[in-house]
Amino acid sequence: MDASFWGYIASFIIGAGVPTLNGRWQRKHDLKKQELQHDYDLRKQELEHEYDQKKQQLEHDFSERKQALEREDRFRLAALDKRLEAQQKAFEYWSKLRPLANQRIELKSELLQEAWGFWSSNCLYLEEDTRKGFNDFLYYVDNYPDIRDYARTTFSDYDEKQRAKKDKMDAWQQMRSFGAIILNDISLKPIDPRMRETQNADGEAIQ
Repeated sequence: MDASFWGYIASFIIGAGVPTLNGRWQRKHDLKKQELQHDYDLRKQELEHEYDQKKQQLEHDFSERKQALEREDRFRLAALDKRLEAQQKAFEYWSKLRPLANQRIELKSELLQEAWGFWSSNCLYLEEDTRKGFNDFLYYVDNYPDIRDYARTTFSDYDEKQRAKKDKMDAWQQMRSFGAIILNDISLKPIDPRMRETQNADGEAIQ
């Protein structure tokens, strides 16, 4: 047999084997592709599930926070209403008791007891300056006749007499100015920024 015959045989064997090799490679390739697609689909489902869970949790947290803020706002508004009511009542007691400061205790004791009861039950709702001022005001209304009479005493010591006169004047001024303290505490600052530009830190007009 010559060389051409064996070349023909070799070509036939190789040609017959190539399709088989190609078929095996294609099957392996398809299987690998299917595995990758399967893994991809599983991972996609896991991520979508995680996303849905986080979304639901965020929506739940947002709803809870919103409700908490709404409750807090309602409590603040209720507290503000109570504070305004308490400030108004303090002003009412001031306007009724101030003219009675010079009167004998029996003429004002009932109203004073009522005012002390109000302060004891509502002092935490009052603004800080009003809270302290109201307590001082009631003390001076209750004790002003004694402070006044003591200042009228004949003193042998000039300095003592001056101190007594100063105490009387201070007490009277404290009682007079308490109304302004209440009004200042209850005054509302402007919200509009353009209005703020025309006022100072105390809410007074800038000239």
